[in-house]
Amino acid sequence: AIAAVSFSEVAVPCPDDRIVCVSSLDAAHFEEPWELGDRDSASSLLKRIESLCAAMGGKVSPLSETAEGIALHVQWPDTEDDTLFFIPSDDAIVHFRSEGVGDEQWDFSRNKRRLESLRKSLHLAKVPVVRNRRADPSERLSDGEYKLREERPWLQVPGERRLYGEDGEMREGSGNNLLRMLFPFERVGERGSAPEALIEDLRDLTALEELRSK
Repeated sequence: AIAAVSFSEVAVPCPDDRIVCVSSLDAAHFEEPWELGDRDSASSLLKRIESLCAAMGGKVSPLSETAEGIALHVQWPDTEDDTLFFIPSDDAIVHFRSEGVGDEQWDFSRNKRRLESLRKSLHLAKVPVVRNRRADPSERLSDGEYKLREERPWLQVPGERRLYGEDGEMREGSGNNLLRMLFPFERVGERGSAPEALIEDLRDLTALEELRSK
């Protein structure tokens, strides 16, 4: 069994010869990490995860903390799965790696579905990941390097609106293409935390896209 003591254990690549593993740090077996939000500290959130996993039949190891961050290791004896959670000390993101360590070739998406069930029970949002986004000229620094702007709407400068899409741009004539929607997150209203509001918005957009495709 892997002991969850550092970032390096969570960052171990998933095996490529079997479909039994998902990770927030492996591009080939990727699932979005979770946003910590503003209601929990890192340790209190992992304790909530610990309680939920124990209730689901997981064998939970004590929390382990290093200078890199705080981690949790859960084994699932009934299915021979092994799950690691890690929250870096310098970021409010929950990373994870969950793998079936038996000899099966496919886990029937068991690890992915278990993580998603946990995320929903914890009321956490996935960190928005914008794939294949080209840097905007305004993001170029004086030394020629680029620094991309904050992609998480609730962490942006108040009043700033960020474009989400295939490359983060909205061209003239693109109309109201749902893949290139504006997320004006100055207004969260009565919907709870900003991560929860983002989940609701993404769910609404998915429903609209399904209606358009009919």
